[in-house]
This record gives sequence, C-alpha cells and structure tokens, in this order.
Amino acid sequence: MSEDMTTMKGEAGENPSTLAELFASMEGPLLSYVNQLMNDRDEAQDVVQESFLRLHRHFDEVRQPRAWLYRTARNLAFSYKRKHGKVVPFSPVAEEGPSYELVDEEPLPDARIERLESVGLAMLCLDRLAEDVR
Repeated sequence: MSEDMTTMKGEAGENPSTLAELFASMEGPLLSYVNQLMNDRDEAQDVVQESFLRLHRHFDEVRQPRAWLYRTARNLAFSYKRKHGKVVPFSPVAEEGPSYELVDEEPLPDARIERLESVGLAMLCLDRLAEDVR
C-alpha cells in the first residue's frame, strides 16, 4: 500500500496516521466485539476483514474511522446472521458416539382412531348396563 492511500486526513482528529496503524490498534478489539455478536470466531474474522476492506475503499470519505469500523462490522455481522440464520448441525446418523433416534411421543393417526373407537364402544356398553351393575 502506498503512503498516500493510507494516510488519514489530519482534520479527522484520530491518533493513528495510517490505515496500517489503525488496523494494528483496532483489529483485536474489533474482533472481540464481532465475536461476541456472532459466537463464531472464523465468521467474526471474515467480518472484521471485510470491514477493513470497506474502510480502505471509502477511506477518503470517512471522518471517524474507529466509529465507522464498529458500525460497519456490526451491520455486517447482523446481515450475516439474518442471511444465514441460526445454523444447527444435524446428522441423523452419528459417525462417532451414541446414535440418537428421533421419537414422536404422539400416537399415529390410525392408532388414535382405534383408541377413540374403543373408548366409544366402551361408553356404549356402559350405557347399556343397568344403573345398579355399573
């Protein structure tokens, strides 16, 4: 990177004078922040990298690079989570360890109908009995 591409504007009031210095000082804290948002370190690293790439592209337009980086990283993290949703790995057959079978506690529809018919038949039989025999 050439010095003229990475030199920050003096009127911005930021301590680092280059994009490289900003990266060196901000990468760790920004990564921690994004990792808390995403709970996935690899994806958080991708978001931080993309944030710095976008800062590089819009460097001349950005007045407060630190705030801009945090906002951009936050927006990218939320966009990623919206796009990918909550991913829960699922494997019906475990390669290692115990295998788990999904069991539905509800009876099958035909079993439910048989049970209802049996209950109905029992109610009819009870109705036919005399009061003193019930």
